[in-house]
Order: sequence, then structure tokens, then C-alpha cells
Amino acid sequence: MTTSTDYARTINGVQHQEQIAWRAYRNRLVVVRSVRPLVMQPDGRLRPSRSWRVHEERTHRPVGPVKRTRGVVKAGLPAADDDDTGTGTGTATIPAAHRTGAETASYLPEAVRVGAALAIPDPAIWTGRITQWDNGRGLVSRQEIANLRLSAERALVIRATRGDGRESYTPVQIAAHPWEVTQLAYDLPHVPGIPRTRGVDPLAGL
Repeated sequence: MTTSTDYARTINGVQHQEQIAWRAYRNRLVVVRSVRPLVMQPDGRLRPSRSWRVHEERTHRPVGPVKRTRGVVKAGLPAADDDDTGTGTGTATIPAAHRTGAETASYLPEAVRVGAALAIPDPAIWTGRITQWDNGRGLVSRQEIANLRLSAERALVIRATRGDGRESYTPVQIAAHPWEVTQLAYDLPHVPGIPRTRGVDPLAGL
């Protein structure tokens, strides 16, 4: 799973575009950060000046078994962009580095997105991607959301799908379909000197 972002971070005084890739396994989570330098154009826009390179690769191995759950959850309404309640369900006050995570999570069912925010209230990495299959004539056959929320002590991977890829629906029709949600929750090793926060179990209630 790869997520490309428009987030620009500074490395050694040079702005870079960042791309995050991850793969979730039953016994580990692999996260790779790739970057490419950006240069300012005369019109004020940034443009990549080199190809992507791996900046950081980490394998997160959990303490104990990975918690996995799968269930069908009613769709509900997407989160409002001006939701600034601190639950992570809106995008109005989200840091730029977390914008793709917030935008993709906003389409998840409320119970899922709120549970994730309570489980990991202050993620170091929050990213995601939405994929939609359509026939080019305004009809949709499948939608998929992948979302990663990662802190120093816990990680949560969410995959939500609806539509079987065989039948076609209008956007209104597929928006009413429930999501089939799979979650993988990892408890990560404690880092000495860093206090643990007490998050809520993100899988509760599914």
C-alpha cells in the first residue's frame, strides 16, 4: 500500500516531497518514507528536481498478538471539514503532514473513525488513500479506503471496502452501502523514558 502526499518537509535545509508506503502483516508493520527534493519555480510553485529515494524504513514488531477484527458497519455521513472537536474526524485543523489521513478517514463510518482517534489521539504518522473503480460514465462498482495511524506505542491499520466490483451504482447508491471494515491493531514495544498514553481499544464495538 502506498500513499503519495503533497506535504513538503525540510531535510538539511531543502524542501522535499514525501511519500509513505506501508505493508501490514500478522506479526509486523513495515513503513517506508521516500522523499524527493523540490525547487522553486519562477511562478512560485515547487517542482521535483530528482527522483524518489528511500529516506527511512522501519519494521514495527508488536508486543503480543496483533488484534484483528472484521465487520460490516453502516456508512453514515462523512465528517464535516470544520469539525475541530479534537476527535480527528474533520480536516479543518489537521497538520499538513496528516492531511491525507484525515481526508480518507472522514469517509469511514463514525464509529470507526472516532474509535481510531481515541485509540491513538496523537499519531506521529497518519496517512491513507481512497481508491474508486468506475466505468467512466459516472457509475461506481467498488470503493476502498486504507488508513494508517501510528504512534510510538500503538499502530492501527484500517481497510474498508464496499461494492463487489461486478455491479455498478450511482454515487448516491454506493454512498448508502455499508462498509466492510477490517482493522489490525498493534501494541508496540515501550520506549524507556517515554510515558505511555492510555488509548481506547479501537476494535471495541465492531
